[in-house]
Amino acid sequence: QPLETIIVDDGSTDATPQVAQSLAGARYLHQENAGPAAARNAGIAAARGTFLAFLDADDLWAKGKLAAQRQVLQEHPEIHLVAGRVEEFTSDTLPTGTKTSVARCDLGQRAYTVGALLVRRQDFLKVGLFDPELRFGEFLDWLSRAKALGLREHILDQVVLHHRIHATNTTRLA
Repeated sequence: QPLETIIVDDGSTDATPQVAQSLAGARYLHQENAGPAAARNAGIAAARGTFLAFLDADDLWAKGKLAAQRQVLQEHPEIHLVAGRVEEFTSDTLPTGTKTSVARCDLGQRAYTVGALLVRRQDFLKVGLFDPELRFGEFLDWLSRAKALGLREHILDQVVLHHRIHATNTTRLA
Protein backbone atom coordinates (compact mmCIF):
# COMPACT_ATOMS: atom_id res chain seq x y z
CA GLN A 1 0.00 0.00 0.00
CA PRO A 2 1.19 3.54 -0.54
CA LEU A 3 2.46 5.28 2.56
CA GLU A 4 0.89 8.54 1.46
CA THR A 5 -2.17 9.18 -0.69
CA ILE A 6 -2.81 12.64 -2.09
CA ILE A 7 -5.92 13.33 -4.13
CA VAL A 8 -5.81 16.45 -6.28
CA ASP A 9 -9.23 17.57 -7.47
CA ASP A 10 -8.66 19.63 -10.60
CA GLY A 11 -12.01 21.42 -10.57
CA SER A 12 -14.23 18.36 -10.88
CA THR A 13 -17.99 18.86 -11.05
CA ASP A 14 -19.02 15.46 -9.69
CA ALA A 15 -18.90 13.92 -6.20
CA THR A 16 -15.10 13.82 -6.10
CA PRO A 17 -14.82 15.99 -2.95
CA GLN A 18 -17.18 13.76 -0.96
CA VAL A 19 -15.58 10.54 -2.16
CA ALA A 20 -12.02 11.77 -1.60
CA GLN A 21 -12.75 13.11 1.85
CA SER A 22 -14.33 9.81 2.86
CA LEU A 23 -11.07 7.91 2.27
CA ALA A 24 -9.23 7.35 5.54
CA GLY A 25 -5.72 8.74 5.55
CA ALA A 26 -5.94 10.45 2.16
CA ARG A 27 -5.10 14.14 1.83
CA TYR A 28 -7.51 16.06 -0.39
CA LEU A 29 -6.44 19.14 -2.36
CA HIS A 30 -8.77 21.19 -4.53
CA GLN A 31 -7.79 23.61 -7.28
CA GLU A 32 -9.57 25.35 -10.12
CA ASN A 33 -9.27 23.38 -13.34
CA ALA A 34 -5.74 23.85 -14.63
CA GLY A 35 -5.14 20.52 -16.37
CA PRO A 36 -3.40 17.25 -15.55
CA ALA A 37 0.13 18.67 -15.38
CA ALA A 38 -0.84 21.34 -12.86
CA ALA A 39 -2.78 18.79 -10.78
CA ARG A 40 0.16 16.39 -10.73
CA ASN A 41 2.54 19.23 -9.84
CA ALA A 42 0.29 20.18 -6.90
CA GLY A 43 0.40 16.58 -5.69
CA ILE A 44 4.19 16.50 -6.00
CA ALA A 45 4.47 19.73 -4.00
CA ALA A 46 2.35 18.21 -1.22
CA ALA A 47 4.09 14.82 -1.23
CA ARG A 48 6.66 13.92 1.41
CA GLY A 49 7.64 10.42 0.27
CA THR A 50 10.81 9.05 -1.29
CA PHE A 51 8.95 7.73 -4.33
CA LEU A 52 6.33 9.26 -6.62
CA ALA A 53 3.56 7.37 -8.41
CA PHE A 54 0.53 8.75 -10.22
CA LEU A 55 -2.97 7.42 -10.80
CA ASP A 56 -5.68 9.13 -12.84
CA ALA A 57 -9.23 8.87 -11.52
CA ASP A 58 -10.39 6.58 -14.33
CA ASP A 59 -7.54 4.03 -14.14
CA LEU A 60 -6.61 1.23 -11.73
CA TRP A 61 -3.24 0.04 -10.49
CA ALA A 62 -2.63 -3.69 -10.77
CA LYS A 63 -2.22 -5.59 -7.52
CA GLY A 64 1.41 -5.54 -6.40
CA LYS A 65 2.42 -2.67 -8.71
CA LEU A 66 4.13 -0.48 -6.14
CA ALA A 67 5.82 -3.35 -4.30
CA ALA A 68 7.31 -4.82 -7.48
CA GLN A 69 8.51 -1.44 -8.72
CA ARG A 70 9.91 -0.37 -5.36
CA GLN A 71 11.86 -3.61 -5.13
CA VAL A 72 13.60 -2.82 -8.44
CA LEU A 73 14.53 0.69 -7.29
CA GLN A 74 15.80 -0.56 -3.93
CA GLU A 75 17.89 -3.36 -5.44
CA HIS A 76 19.23 -1.31 -8.37
CA PRO A 77 20.33 2.22 -7.42
CA GLU A 78 21.48 2.77 -11.03
CA ILE A 79 17.82 2.60 -12.15
CA HIS A 80 15.88 5.85 -11.78
CA LEU A 81 12.35 4.94 -12.88
CA VAL A 82 10.32 1.77 -13.27
CA ALA A 83 7.28 1.20 -15.47
CA GLY A 84 5.51 -1.93 -16.72
CA ARG A 85 2.82 -3.20 -19.01
CA VAL A 86 -0.58 -1.56 -19.43
CA GLU A 87 -3.84 -3.38 -19.98
CA GLU A 88 -6.62 -1.35 -21.55
CA PHE A 89 -10.30 -1.95 -20.89
CA THR A 90 -13.39 -0.19 -22.15
CA SER A 91 -16.15 1.52 -20.27
CA ASP A 92 -19.87 1.43 -20.93
CA THR A 93 -19.73 5.14 -21.78
CA LEU A 94 -18.10 4.53 -25.17
CA PRO A 95 -20.32 5.21 -28.18
CA THR A 96 -21.87 2.15 -29.82
CA GLY A 97 -19.52 0.46 -32.24
CA THR A 98 -16.30 1.64 -30.57
CA LYS A 99 -16.08 -0.92 -27.77
CA THR A 100 -13.31 -3.45 -27.90
CA SER A 101 -12.53 -6.39 -25.72
CA VAL A 102 -9.88 -6.11 -23.04
CA ALA A 103 -6.55 -5.94 -24.82
CA ARG A 104 -3.00 -6.15 -23.59
CA CYS A 105 -1.14 -3.07 -24.74
CA ASP A 106 2.54 -3.88 -25.31
CA LEU A 107 3.74 -0.65 -26.96
CA GLY A 108 6.94 -2.45 -27.92
CA GLN A 109 8.61 -3.23 -24.62
CA ARG A 110 7.46 -0.14 -22.79
CA ALA A 111 4.29 1.39 -21.41
CA TYR A 112 4.70 5.14 -21.68
CA THR A 113 1.88 6.37 -19.53
CA VAL A 114 2.21 8.21 -16.22
CA GLY A 115 0.11 5.70 -14.26
CA ALA A 116 2.60 2.93 -15.02
CA LEU A 117 5.49 4.86 -13.44
CA LEU A 118 7.29 4.73 -10.11
CA VAL A 119 10.22 7.13 -9.73
CA ARG A 120 12.41 8.32 -6.90
CA ARG A 121 11.31 11.82 -5.90
CA GLN A 122 14.89 13.16 -6.11
CA ASP A 123 15.26 11.82 -9.67
CA PHE A 124 11.90 13.24 -10.72
CA LEU A 125 12.88 16.68 -9.45
CA LYS A 126 16.22 16.56 -11.31
CA VAL A 127 14.14 16.51 -14.50
CA GLY A 128 11.68 19.13 -13.28
CA LEU A 129 7.93 19.33 -12.94
CA PHE A 130 5.35 18.59 -15.62
CA ASP A 131 4.79 21.46 -18.06
CA PRO A 132 1.45 23.03 -17.04
CA GLU A 133 1.07 24.57 -20.51
CA LEU A 134 0.48 21.07 -21.91
CA ARG A 135 -3.08 19.76 -21.52
CA PHE A 136 -1.99 16.32 -22.73
CA GLY A 137 1.36 14.75 -23.54
CA GLU A 138 2.90 16.23 -20.38
CA PHE A 139 4.27 12.83 -19.35
CA LEU A 140 5.95 12.19 -22.70
CA ASP A 141 7.48 15.66 -22.47
CA TRP A 142 8.78 14.86 -18.97
CA LEU A 143 10.05 11.43 -20.07
CA SER A 144 11.90 12.98 -23.01
CA ARG A 145 13.63 15.38 -20.63
CA ALA A 146 14.44 12.48 -18.27
CA LYS A 147 16.04 10.50 -21.09
CA ALA A 148 18.00 13.56 -22.25
CA LEU A 149 19.44 13.81 -18.71
CA GLY A 150 20.44 10.14 -18.83
CA LEU A 151 17.93 8.74 -16.35
CA ARG A 152 17.78 4.96 -16.67
CA GLU A 153 14.54 2.99 -16.76
CA HIS A 154 13.46 -0.55 -16.14
CA ILE A 155 10.27 -2.02 -17.58
CA LEU A 156 8.63 -4.86 -15.68
CA ASP A 157 7.18 -7.63 -17.80
CA GLN A 158 3.91 -7.53 -15.90
CA VAL A 159 0.77 -5.45 -16.04
CA VAL A 160 1.06 -2.56 -13.59
CA LEU A 161 -1.83 -0.40 -14.82
CA HIS A 162 -5.37 -1.02 -16.06
CA HIS A 163 -6.18 1.93 -18.31
CA ARG A 164 -9.87 2.67 -18.80
CA ILE A 165 -10.94 3.75 -22.30
CA HIS A 166 -14.13 5.80 -22.18
CA ALA A 167 -15.98 8.57 -23.99
CA THR A 168 -14.39 11.42 -22.03
CA ASN A 169 -10.68 10.45 -21.89
CA THR A 170 -8.74 13.72 -22.17
CA THR A 171 -6.38 12.39 -24.84
CA ARG A 172 -9.25 10.75 -26.70
CA LEU A 173 -11.11 14.06 -26.91
CA ALA A 174 -8.00 16.01 -27.87
